[in-house]
Amino acid sequence: MSHARGDRRGIGVGRDAPGFIDAASLEEVAIYLWQGRKSLYRWSKDTAHIVTIMLLHDDVKVSPAPQETIRAVSSTESLESLLVSSLSPSIHIVAPSHDVRRECLRKSLKWAGENPNKVRDALVSVENSDDFEEWRESDLQLSWGAHAKRHGGLFEEEYIPIISSVIGCSEANLRSLLKKSRRSNEVARLLRATQSTECGEMYRAYLASALLRGVYHHYYAQGEGLRVFHHPFRMYGSLPKLRTNDRVEDKRTNTEVAFASILLNSSLQERTAARRVSLWAESLGASRECLRSSPGLLADCPTPDAAIDSAVAAARRWNIRTHSKGIDLAADILAQIVVTGALAFTVGPFWASAGGVVWGIANQRANVAGRVVRAVANREARLRGFALPPGRIIQ
Repeated sequence: MSHARGDRRGIGVGRDAPGFIDAASLEEVAIYLWQGRKSLYRWSKDTAHIVTIMLLHDDVKVSPAPQETIRAVSSTESLESLLVSSLSPSIHIVAPSHDVRRECLRKSLKWAGENPNKVRDALVSVENSDDFEEWRESDLQLSWGAHAKRHGGLFEEEYIPIISSVIGCSEANLRSLLKKSRRSNEVARLLRATQSTECGEMYRAYLASALLRGVYHHYYAQGEGLRVFHHPFRMYGSLPKLRTNDRVEDKRTNTEVAFASILLNSSLQERTAARRVSLWAESLGASRECLRSSPGLLADCPTPDAAIDSAVAAARRWNIRTHSKGIDLAADILAQIVVTGALAFTVGPFWASAGGVVWGIANQRANVAGRVVRAVANREARLRGFALPPGRIIQ
């Protein structure tokens, strides 16, 4: 059902398209799906939720990194790589020209050189935020190794003078740390000692560089006449940014919010992170196709309950899989048991004449058994529970 209100059509449509999304936000979605049903911090839940809504409507471009060469990281090495490949071609990796890269790097260096205190204030604000410690732990475990391989180190060499000023670490020491971060065995060693002074210095350099990359993203998007959706840690302090985040928050319909929750909470039913990514991507792809033919189905509703009703109706109408593959396997096994039992019943000459009748009945019962198992998994009360914000799951 559709209860449109005003012009709340949802985000990511026409001129409202966000333009770019930073890679850190995609990494955050990967962290969300990797964590599964564990306690999820706000940055993870909010980012996964908004990115899901963005991808319901439009393809997205990933903001480019300052490096000229980005190394490929396989899906088996990085959950983010699996996420990107699973959503291909809906996610585009931008590759600017050499001249554009250098100009954006020059502008970001110039701004940071003139405003080191703003970078320092943003860094301290991030480190003091409620979500920082849990985010840092997840980032270290899931993203650090792949990031170092992809970018040829954990921070940019060009930013070393600024990073030195911001975190109070000598340039010589930072160059030594950067050299170590280019060797996978050194990164692995640091990950076994995350509370060490050396790992702490490396992480602060990595974080300061990540904030500076956000400035780089700002200037690149500005040159393209588009906006950037920033990871929440880049929204602290007074770094220059073309703020897309607030606009996206304002444009979401309440039905989109509930529907995105169904997709995310459904994905958490899978037992492994790779399967969660696959289910999330599968559901997004199916939803995008259906949304093109029924664009009004996720329009704003007059009440939260009505929004949940519409979201559940859309999930059912579009046959979105909201259960794990284990449910399908259980249904198939139950069906096989029914058919196998019928086969045993028909063995022997006495029952040969009745075999065809019994076999037909068994097949019908097997189909019914499979449908019953899936229906229980997709019952309305369960889907309404999934429509609650991510992380709050009613079984």
